[in-house]
Amino acid sequence: MPRLRFEEQPHWPRLAWLAELRPKADVVTVFHGPGVERGDDWCCEAVWPGTFSEGDFDNTDLVAGSGVRVRGAEVYFISAGNTVDRLQWVEHRGGFLISNSLACLLHGAGLRPIAAWPGYARTFNTIIRGIRKYESEIPLQGARAHLVYFDNLRWNGTELSRAEKPFAQREFRSYSHYVGFLSESLGAILDNARSGLRRRPFEPLSTLSSGYDSTFITTLLKPHGVREALCFRRGSGRDDGSELCRSMGLAPVSALADAWRRVERPEIPFLAANAIGEEVYFAALQECLPGRLLFTGYHGDKVWDRDTPYTSPEFVRGDLSGLSLTEYRLGVGFIQCPPAFFGAGAVADIRAISNSPELHPWDVGGDYTRPICRRVVEESGVPRDAFGTRKSFAAQWFVTTPAFLTDCSREDYLAWLRQRQWAWLACGRLPPIRSAHWDRSRQRTLVRLSRAAGRFPGIHKPALRRLPPVRHLLQLDDWRGGAPALFGIRRYVFPWAIEQQMRKYSRDARGTG
Repeated sequence: MPRLRFEEQPHWPRLAWLAELRPKADVVTVFHGPGVERGDDWCCEAVWPGTFSEGDFDNTDLVAGSGVRVRGAEVYFISAGNTVDRLQWVEHRGGFLISNSLACLLHGAGLRPIAAWPGYARTFNTIIRGIRKYESEIPLQGARAHLVYFDNLRWNGTELSRAEKPFAQREFRSYSHYVGFLSESLGAILDNARSGLRRRPFEPLSTLSSGYDSTFITTLLKPHGVREALCFRRGSGRDDGSELCRSMGLAPVSALADAWRRVERPEIPFLAANAIGEEVYFAALQECLPGRLLFTGYHGDKVWDRDTPYTSPEFVRGDLSGLSLTEYRLGVGFIQCPPAFFGAGAVADIRAISNSPELHPWDVGGDYTRPICRRVVEESGVPRDAFGTRKSFAAQWFVTTPAFLTDCSREDYLAWLRQRQWAWLACGRLPPIRSAHWDRSRQRTLVRLSRAAGRFPGIHKPALRRLPPVRHLLQLDDWRGGAPALFGIRRYVFPWAIEQQMRKYSRDARGTG
């Protein structure tokens, strides 16, 4: 019978873990940060709708975070029930290493990314195709890392294989059935997160803007004792959700969306997670996020929109939003929970409910209408014109902005490129031009061309968007949507970022985040 042996690493990011598997050995060693919870035959940085002390996060698809669970003669490695987190593994010394952090995995295996390989962002982007069609391997120096979204992994002592989550396929017959499922699941998850049996219980924090998704989620959470909501301000005069938050009887936790530029090297953990780093605006929130269960609205637009075309049961998405938070949250010590993924395999049922006669009174028409969300929020007492009039906040592709990196990060990155120019020469290619001025000028030109091309009649038709020249003009790396195309030095920012993030696992590392 297998058993777990734990080795806490006090200097590691709080919620990171790394499991070492050796063939025919009856012990799986789990190295972990100080915030990981442990039982006799399990460990996790997770919440789920079950009794915490039983550690049964392997028996549900409604899990946020990750963990390790022994069941009989097998060991299961549990991935999040969404695509804003993942597991990754490599073959190592005749066995395997598995981790909830790519930086942790590479550090433990002594591996490095390929500095001159430009395809990392594109590979990470493929998860928008769904949990059965993404590219699951990335190249490293002398090895390949395997990415696992949503599915679990099973170890029987000799073989490592994928295992589907239970209850992944659900059916929803009516509005009340679906909304009741969401509310009941959120209540159970909050009970789990607040359990007094945890060494470190998690306190909930919702996100809120004046759009549909976060307002819907916050409304569902309020009866379960959520009292605060995070609101991002984007310039003077723009509604950040604070007034809506107060009108709902909640305390706003307000933050400037551009405050991250005043943090030292803020981009590193976000770029190290998915090479795009669109949630970098969370970097200035290290004071309020530790010990939180953060509820986000990611994927809500693809599940709750009345006319969503994303009716596949495989979590097909339109963007990578939420994924860049992983390395940051593991360091700061919070869990991200996006409720739009709950039961999202039944998105066709949810769309049918949105278009049912019962929901017609809450359909405001136009191309921005989500009747399920509107009914729940309006029936809670929020006026119709107080939310859902326009999409007010979304993750930003800061890698496409002319400014790009902060000054300190840019200096580090340019020095890193200079030190590794041999990597391009070894491949028979010229290294990228290491000029911040040239990079900004080219990006300004690309942005102008992209905007002009976007106004051309018919340019957004799928057939045209497949053409490489059109993809480049629109700055798209994949015609299906998702990540933007990267040019010049921006194509190689992931190897730099992941190498910096790996340093947080060294014994002389200082700080988290």
